[in-house]
Amino acid sequence: MPPSGTQVAVQAVADALVAYPGGTKVIHVPMDCAQYNTEGLVFTGPVQLGWIKQCLARPHCFVLHVDGKHKLHHGGWVLMTVGTHYLRYDEKHNCLSASFAPLVYLMCKQIETGSVDALGSANMLVDALDFVAFRCFGEALQPGAGISDHCPAYFGAYKRAFPEMPFAQCWPHLAGKFRKGEYTKTTWKHFQDASRHIRLIHMAITEEARDLLTAQCGKAWDKWGHEMDMFWDSNCRPPWNCWSMTLECPLATPNNNPQESWHKELSTKKIPNMFRGSTESVFSVALPQLIEQDGLQKPSVLPYNVPMLPLLMLEKALWYVVNKDTHVKAFQMDDASVAFFVLAKDNAYGAKKITQKLMQMYNKLMIGEMDARLKDLDSLLDLSASLHVVYDAGERYPPLEAGTANACGYSCMGCKAFQGIGICSHVLAINHIMKKFNVRYELRQVQTDASKQKAKRGGNTLKPPSALVRVPVATPTAADEEEERLQALGMEGQ
Repeated sequence: MPPSGTQVAVQAVADALVAYPGGTKVIHVPMDCAQYNTEGLVFTGPVQLGWIKQCLARPHCFVLHVDGKHKLHHGGWVLMTVGTHYLRYDEKHNCLSASFAPLVYLMCKQIETGSVDALGSANMLVDALDFVAFRCFGEALQPGAGISDHCPAYFGAYKRAFPEMPFAQCWPHLAGKFRKGEYTKTTWKHFQDASRHIRLIHMAITEEARDLLTAQCGKAWDKWGHEMDMFWDSNCRPPWNCWSMTLECPLATPNNNPQESWHKELSTKKIPNMFRGSTESVFSVALPQLIEQDGLQKPSVLPYNVPMLPLLMLEKALWYVVNKDTHVKAFQMDDASVAFFVLAKDNAYGAKKITQKLMQMYNKLMIGEMDARLKDLDSLLDLSASLHVVYDAGERYPPLEAGTANACGYSCMGCKAFQGIGICSHVLAINHIMKKFNVRYELRQVQTDASKQKAKRGGNTLKPPSALVRVPVATPTAADEEEERLQALGMEGQ
């Protein structure tokens, strides 16, 4: 495609913005538009280069997200980005959450075009990321997973650039469309049952379990009529049947919300109205400012560690510790390593304790077989959400650094909390039982800190003692004795 007049003018602006070390705010990534049948320009920034270098040091342990911001456009030009996400503590909501870090930006007239064979803008964006990594650092990126919405162009771009990378379709996007009635009417009498089916397929612990649940649910959908045909054709056939919790990469869930949240922040806080200027202004002012703001407002070194433990998670972990005789069972895996079954606290299967029968049925489910002792589809679905498997993932997919909270280095297979924030109540409980972490003591500390924060008042209330007066030493209290008792219980794994 020959460059248009606008493309030539924008290219001239981009050439003037080529960055030197410590120099400009934006780096133009030279990509051959004709090769991709595209009119567009690719940019990154100095801080973003540092993030790319950090990803290179984490092979198979970072996630890619790609999407286009259709509401953030300038005429026919639309912003598309590919990036990763990291873990952070959300002070506003007092919880752990994920935040998006854009690595490469593309302003383009062709929106989400391309495939594995017919190149387009999606290929140009994803290829540019790999090009920057190899050109700047001499290495190829090795992502642990790639996430996008249901977009064939992005799927094709991922597969062309990273053929070995596991791909997943965004679950919140799929579930939102179903909830709004885009696949079947919300007034359909089986709508709630179908919603439950797809939610439990999403929670499948292995690909084999996912395929079994999908097949069994499909039989029920066929008996109900043709209302689920559109959903089946769109999301239950390869390659789009990939929205379950089967990814092993740390922080990898089928969820593109970190990037969607970044898009929302763009529209409301970062650069409102800046894309309404001239084309030259968009490329020479708005984009450099956006890239610089991303570099300044996010950590220069992306944090891949668990910064804090949520109170509710600690309370749930303690429940598993107290009920370990009925809800935790150790077993030996094929590689002779020790793993643990953890029975969900409020499991729909109705199990009160882990039995040999329950473990046998669940083992069959994980390899994609339905145990003959299961009565019907509901029993199978209830079983699928009844157990968690805490195990050693090995060197390829090591868990996030969580200090003593996960000193054993365990992962929790298919657990949404663990996959999403790098820690969960099941892993905390097993570390406690293995005498590597004291849930009781940590919970008391968190509760005490929360109480102090709640009771904290402004002003200087300290009254220092007069000079030459001995400060009285506090005598041991019941609280001190309780602290010692909790530490002793934790040391014993109780």
